[in-house]
Amino acid sequence: MKPAEERKRPIKVCHLITRLIIGGAQENTVYSVWGLSQGGRYEVCLASGPTTGPEGTMVPQVVEAGTWYREFPGLVREIRPWKDLCTLWALVRFFREERFEIVHTHSAKAGILGRFAARLAGVPVVIHTVHGWSFGGYGSRLNNAVFEWLEFLAAHSCDAMIGVADAMGVEAERRRIASRSKFRTIFSGMDLRRFTEAARDGALAERLGITSEDRVAVTVARLFPLKGHEELLEAFPAILREEPRAKLLWVGDGILRTQLVARARELGVADRLVLVGLVQPTEVADYLALSHVLVHLSHREGLPRAVPQGFACGLPAVAYPLDGTPEVVLPGQTGCLVEMGDRPALVDAVVGYLADDVRRRADGERGRSMVLERFSIESMVAGIDRLYRQLLAEQSADGR
Repeated sequence: MKPAEERKRPIKVCHLITRLIIGGAQENTVYSVWGLSQGGRYEVCLASGPTTGPEGTMVPQVVEAGTWYREFPGLVREIRPWKDLCTLWALVRFFREERFEIVHTHSAKAGILGRFAARLAGVPVVIHTVHGWSFGGYGSRLNNAVFEWLEFLAAHSCDAMIGVADAMGVEAERRRIASRSKFRTIFSGMDLRRFTEAARDGALAERLGITSEDRVAVTVARLFPLKGHEELLEAFPAILREEPRAKLLWVGDGILRTQLVARARELGVADRLVLVGLVQPTEVADYLALSHVLVHLSHREGLPRAVPQGFACGLPAVAYPLDGTPEVVLPGQTGCLVEMGDRPALVDAVVGYLADDVRRRADGERGRSMVLERFSIESMVAGIDRLYRQLLAEQSADGR
């Protein structure tokens, strides 16, 4: 293989992800594909399984942008042995036919099948990005053991792994999946200007019933299990007793919507809960600009994109100290970390920001400065490009 600098034709790369729903991992992947496609060095394909359901889809945006897109009908989240085997061989054939030099996988299912398929197809360079692990304290012991075993095998079927936070490599080494030396931390890039320039939209606020007197705690997440909406809702009556101007603004949709609305009515707080529903990533900043603090209580997240997005809008964050979150939510500087299940601490943290404008603005500005240094799309793409060049050069030196 010739070194990348000596080549005249583009390097063929395939990014593979399980679904292209509206979510953080998907946005990261799409921005990576678009960024790498600029300049002519890489010819990039984006492949995924079918994308259906209440979480929305980014497929139309990808297709309209002219991205080389390929869908594999059998690539689904659920474990279906026969379908998974058929999809594995479909990926092997595709990688061989297109003669990709790099396969870069994302998410659990696509990451496992994609890495195995790439190795079977003889792809020279195989990389996986960990956006968040598929195991943890919320799953059964058997499921966790199976996923850890599969992740161990897949980790040894690739050349390098990218973590969206240092915590991804730390956890991999702790569970003996892979050594930290196999990891590179590349923060998830986003269109920061959209957030730093966002301003309060009076018409949008009026449509949502948000007044200038309200103090808004915003959550940007799918209404799905393990996202923490239930914990925040149960704490909200106590928040309202301390800060009667408080409102919850939830951006996102999902299968728990009906259940959460019913519970809000039972708690007597439905009139202080604003559910926006599903919005496109380009619209998220408009809702953050109406808010005072971002509350992100997900139980499972590599490094939640909503947190740096909130920082870019000048919002401090309240979150659980899980995965990569403590790397950006710094107590007393950019936000507040509360232990899962500690409702009084959650109440105090949220009320503290809603009631104290001086503290809120100071922590929000520190968060904004951090984000501008670390989370641009350009920085993310440059980091991926450097890794690609390094691995291609190593393969060339090895004669592969």
